[in-house]
Amino acid sequence: MAKLPSKSRILIVDDQKINIDILKNILSDFDRRIALNGAQALKIAMSDLPPDLILLDIMMPDMDGYEVCRRLKENKKTRNIPVIFVTAKKEVTDEQLGFDLGAVDYVTKPINPSIIIRRVQIQLELKKYRDHLEDLVQIRTAELEASLDAAEAGNRAKSEFLASMSHEIRTPMNAVIGMTDLVLDSQLNQQQRCNLMIVQQSAISLMEMINGILDLSKLDAGHICLEHIPFDSVGQIENACETVVLKAHQKSIEMYVRISPDIPTTLIGDPLRFKQILINLINNAIKFTLRGYVFVRVELDDDVGNDGESVLLRVAVEDTGIGIPADKHDIIFERFTQADGSTTRKYGGTGLGLSICHHLVNMMDDGKIWLESEEGEGSIFHFTARFKVGQRAQHVIGGILEERSSVVGTKELNGVHILIGDPSPINHEIIVELLTFFGAKVTYCEDEISLLTVLDTSVATGNQFDCLLIDYHLLLNQIQNLPNLVNHSGLKRSPIVMTPINIAREKLQVVLQLVQGISISTPIRRFQLLKLVKRHLSGQYVDPNLVSGSHKPMQIVTTPLKILLVDDSVNNQVVGTSILEHVGHKVTVASDGSKALDILKNHYFDLILMDLHMPKIDGYECVRRIRINSENSSKHRIPIIAVTAYVYEEEEKKCLSSGMDGYLRRPYRAEELLQIIDPYVQAKPTKKKNSPTEDTEKVVENNYETVIDGTYRKRILLLQDPNDDRHSLETMLNGLPYNYDIVGNSNLLWEKVTDGTITYDLILLELLDSEKENIQIITQLRQLEFDKQKPKVPIIAITSHGDDDVFWQSEKNTPFLLITKPLRKQLLLDAIHDFCNQL
Repeated sequence: MAKLPSKSRILIVDDQKINIDILKNILSDFDRRIALNGAQALKIAMSDLPPDLILLDIMMPDMDGYEVCRRLKENKKTRNIPVIFVTAKKEVTDEQLGFDLGAVDYVTKPINPSIIIRRVQIQLELKKYRDHLEDLVQIRTAELEASLDAAEAGNRAKSEFLASMSHEIRTPMNAVIGMTDLVLDSQLNQQQRCNLMIVQQSAISLMEMINGILDLSKLDAGHICLEHIPFDSVGQIENACETVVLKAHQKSIEMYVRISPDIPTTLIGDPLRFKQILINLINNAIKFTLRGYVFVRVELDDDVGNDGESVLLRVAVEDTGIGIPADKHDIIFERFTQADGSTTRKYGGTGLGLSICHHLVNMMDDGKIWLESEEGEGSIFHFTARFKVGQRAQHVIGGILEERSSVVGTKELNGVHILIGDPSPINHEIIVELLTFFGAKVTYCEDEISLLTVLDTSVATGNQFDCLLIDYHLLLNQIQNLPNLVNHSGLKRSPIVMTPINIAREKLQVVLQLVQGISISTPIRRFQLLKLVKRHLSGQYVDPNLVSGSHKPMQIVTTPLKILLVDDSVNNQVVGTSILEHVGHKVTVASDGSKALDILKNHYFDLILMDLHMPKIDGYECVRRIRINSENSSKHRIPIIAVTAYVYEEEEKKCLSSGMDGYLRRPYRAEELLQIIDPYVQAKPTKKKNSPTEDTEKVVENNYETVIDGTYRKRILLLQDPNDDRHSLETMLNGLPYNYDIVGNSNLLWEKVTDGTITYDLILLELLDSEKENIQIITQLRQLEFDKQKPKVPIIAITSHGDDDVFWQSEKNTPFLLITKPLRKQLLLDAIHDFCNQL
């Protein structure tokens, strides 16, 4: 055995001097220290130069060796010092107690020098190796911690880079998608519309790719947590399918959706991620299918018992596409992977969709995803997920359950006899199951010959059909026999036509007029079908939104909002303003938070669209100040919707917690922007001028009362030199129930008045010696009004020359007022009020 360094420190603890001398002589090669009792031993062990090993007697006064050992092992600083008991106690129980307390060895007296030396050497050698291993562990731990810190820093940098790049890409993409939607809503020829649809689909594909990369980054960083909230199971599935059905129909691919009737309509889970998985799988199926169909089936898993409190859903997405070779099944869910490298060039995509689905499914309870496929024979992707059963909401929030809000039972079509004409056996199975679930009696025909035969038979037997549900293409095959079909005595009502969503609106309207019927889009939504059949049978007016078409134009609103759009990007300003004004809303633009706060001092708005990341004052700080001002002044609380290209869930939660009322991600489609502001349009009352209702907001100031409701506020154009006392004049006007546009010179005033976009109820200006045009502008305005035979706009002019607080009326019946400085607030406010209420 290798000789240890002579510097190894050994502490000898014994109350008998003779035993100490013996041990000192035996261990003469070591650095020896002496303790005559337990207290001295503990003090030396706790010193800055602790011993490398302790030889400890047991039988000592005050504190025996067992107690000393116990205290040594309890202390973090001394617990690793090896202890060898050297004692006259020879009982096995004594030795066992010594080891139990943490000793490494036990030597009995009388002392054998060779035994003592060998055992001391062994323990010191072991300690040396232990210390060496601990040093290595500390070094490796430090290295691992440094590597972990570097990896976390790399992940943070990657996340920040992706978020920043996403924001920078989404900002111009917002202009591409938004303006394309607007142009598609205008008059175009067929070639122009086709070209723009290609631009639009390419932009949407690019955004899907960006979203996939961001989702994968968030999954890797652990930033995605599943929610557990009630949601409409049928609605989420149908919405997911409706989102992508246009892609299928544009490729002439049929899309079928079967939702088993025994699935609870309200479940508890994460609807967003559930819908995301569905959309990814369906998109994937459509992408790799050239002809045939995509079939989505959702049912309860029969292999696993459902206890009534939770259910295991099994979802299958089947396609008739190119299929996947068996040797690729194991890698298909890996990121950036497709079955064949050439598919990326031919079909596009990043290979992230299935990887994201795999991650999300595995996060769900009992989540599992797999596939069945053969090359050239199509594919079926399956996944399972467990959800708790929720209670149906009594008060629907956000319209999620609107389609089934009035459905009271499953047998609402009892006694109704419906004839179905559809050549597809899959669609036959789905529709028959749905209508039977609602209590209807159903007869099915797969072609026009059997359809007419069944109708003739019904006449002969006296059993007319209450309704005909017929496929659009089957109906076209009967175009020559349409009069016979529509007027057939076997039908009590005109037909309901099942139409793909990509059928041209004009073409569909012609067919519907010929058959005097109505249409419903495929794949058919369960509760939409029920409500449509019920209304049709009762002869009630049918919602025109149920009519299919390749493009539904944006509808002009009947109660326009006054909206403040806050954004530092000129392109985003143009996109947002164009969409909103296209449907009738009135928009004021602020290029940053500071300008928005200035505008809000004197203007009333029904809604604010707030960008989050802007120079000077960003969206968060701007909202904070708006809310503080609103609370301090008891002003109307303006709804604020955040609009941003950042897409992390944390950003949305931060917005809502900071006082905002909604969140819209860029790039957005025109319908998405209109949809998020629609609740505020619906909530805004339509009132007649000068007819206040009981909920009218009123402002009382300076002994006069003015009714304001956001719709009939008077608009004032203010001309004020920005280098003069503009702030004091604006302060005087702050709080008045009017809207203000402020310009800094007469040229801008002339442009505002003559461009025809805004009609002003009053013009307020200063007559300055430094700008004679301010005096001339009044003459020019009056001449313009005379030439065009327009009503004269009242003008209040403020001047520093004249008598004290008097006004001069230039001529009879001319709405003009001259006020001299120093300006008194009461006089000015009374004059504005009088002029505005004379209109």
